[in-house]
Amino acid sequence: MLPRWRPDNAVGGCCGGGGCCGGGGGGDVIVDAGDDEGAAGGGAVASDMPFRGRGRGCGFLSAVRRVFACCDREPAAADAGLAFSERAPAVGWPQLHLLPKLRLLRLTLVSEPLLAFLAGVDQWDFDTFVLAELTDGRPLSVLAFVLLKSTGVIAALKLNESKVVRFLVAIEDGYGSHPYHGRTHAADVLHCIHVIATRGGLLRAMRSSSPNRIPSSRSTLPVSLPEPEPPTSCIDALHMLGMYMAAAVHDYDHRGVTNDFLVLDEDPLALLYSGASPLENHHVAAAFALLREPANDFTASFRRPVRDWLRDHVVAMVLATDMRQHLTLLAQFEASAAPDSAAHAGAPLVWKMALKCADLGHLAHDYELHRKWVCLLEEEMFRQGDLEKARGYSVSPLMDRLGEGVTKGQPGFFKAVALPLFGAMAGVLPGMRPMLARVSRNYGRWTSDPG
Repeated sequence: MLPRWRPDNAVGGCCGGGGCCGGGGGGDVIVDAGDDEGAAGGGAVASDMPFRGRGRGCGFLSAVRRVFACCDREPAAADAGLAFSERAPAVGWPQLHLLPKLRLLRLTLVSEPLLAFLAGVDQWDFDTFVLAELTDGRPLSVLAFVLLKSTGVIAALKLNESKVVRFLVAIEDGYGSHPYHGRTHAADVLHCIHVIATRGGLLRAMRSSSPNRIPSSRSTLPVSLPEPEPPTSCIDALHMLGMYMAAAVHDYDHRGVTNDFLVLDEDPLALLYSGASPLENHHVAAAFALLREPANDFTASFRRPVRDWLRDHVVAMVLATDMRQHLTLLAQFEASAAPDSAAHAGAPLVWKMALKCADLGHLAHDYELHRKWVCLLEEEMFRQGDLEKARGYSVSPLMDRLGEGVTKGQPGFFKAVALPLFGAMAGVLPGMRPMLARVSRNYGRWTSDPG
């Protein structure tokens, strides 16, 4: 659990001088006293979270606009890492306010279509293939930075923006060009965990539940929040940071093959981790190795217990995405969610389940977009089958391109894996029922038209 937040830490709010992130007043729990690095080098830190005091009627568009403030000049030669369009952007759709960050994100222009698209980031429908096109192949770093900025996480925790962006770009660069397990998939998972947290009710449930118990199916949470629910405290912001980080790094440096293949092939990763979730262990270990580099470490100002808490929870969430653990985790979750069960699960279990749902979030997309993801996964699996043939191994099920692939196995996957997973989460978080309904609708499409 997080170090206890003593009452004197709350004086002055989450961002003020006496708050839990501030440098003065009562003892803080997030940032080391006297360390102002979080606010340095990253532009002005907002005096409060973007949403606080403004109500749910404030949509994400205004928060996105705060990220993209007006730039009233063309970049000087010393600034120019980019070629800006000669045509000025439309009034009201400005460019990023910090040119160094714009260079790091390698955007050629923050265009009206991009900002209009990002305005819908809190909706269930969000096509990260479109985002990849609008950001010149930078869907993950752009989306992650916009979410961290617009939800107030950066301001609440006083994160160094330059280090945040460097870390995000480094993570994105570590995603290979695999058909499925690439940066666009990571961005899709990031978006899904964001919507589960803010619109699906996960953040509210974590805030309202006791530390050692998740809400039961008798929860009175609304079926669907009319507006995304933002963080309201430093603790909320830290929770959101952990979920965003886990989603962003969950397939970092993926090899385009399964754990079973790595074990069979005696890959160094399989030997390093003794065959136990070698990919998932590598994703998170390599990501935190990147974070330790001074230029990337935006958590350097956190107190050690907070850094340890953040790392432990991100590691646990990423390791839970190994499908070999699926049945065990689902059984644990269902037991803990039963109203009369003696078994209680804390926050980490519900977070694991949320990331598992986000990892399969394309199952809840519109059918054509979902099918596009399935076809990409099928091609990646066929490539593993080709590799298995080339090395003289038996071809794994559904991986022989001369036979049936995962497109033919979708009805069974939905019935055995997807519907129980999303059904269990919707039973605990009624706000996820729209997601469950979408999964059920796609299951109906596969069963009626499997071709």
